[in-house]
Amino acid sequence: MDSIIKVNFKFKDSVTQGEITLVNNSPSERLAKALKIFFYSIIATVISIFIPILHFVLVPLFLLISIAIPLFIYYKKSYIKGGTGTCPNCYADIKIKPTSNNFPIHEICTGCNQYVNIWT
Repeated sequence: MDSIIKVNFKFKDSVTQGEITLVNNSPSERLAKALKIFFYSIIATVISIFIPILHFVLVPLFLLISIAIPLFIYYKKSYIKGGTGTCPNCYADIKIKPTSNNFPIHEICTGCNQYVNIWT
């Protein structure tokens, strides 16, 4: 479920407004994504068994991936899909890239090449 949140952009003492799109995944959506990644990595593990020499590295690697990445995906309850705002220094538009839901976010303004802090 997507929700739009108002955020503040700060550079030194100047503050402007913007908004981000926050995606909240339900437990069933997160479980489906995690199981999908798990099964794909298990398939990759089985396929890598038949690759000579490389299977000594690939099989353990894919087994670790099949556990670590699905757990990471399952416990990631929400993330920032993107957003827009105005640079408080040069008043250029700033596009916020998809990122984790940890504030403050730091973006670089393409107009003035300065770091801008973003918080709710």
